[in-house]
Amino acid sequence: MKKVEKYEDIAQYQQNYIDNLSTIIGESEKRLQEVDERGTFKSDDEVGFFFNTIKEIQRVLDQFNLK
Repeated sequence: MKKVEKYEDIAQYQQNYIDNLSTIIGESEKRLQEVDERGTFKSDDEVGFFFNTIKEIQRVLDQFNLK
């Protein structure tokens, strides 16, 4: 019984972790889209290059987001 409760606690912790990570990924995507829509960063300068790299990272993270 104690082992089962321990594993349930671990499973619950992992589920919370995944849910929180998914929330962070979703919020990050929203914020990145807001900034991108304004056209704040141009792709021809160093900041624009960095911004485009962040967008690529976000696309990879989106694959792990729970819908």
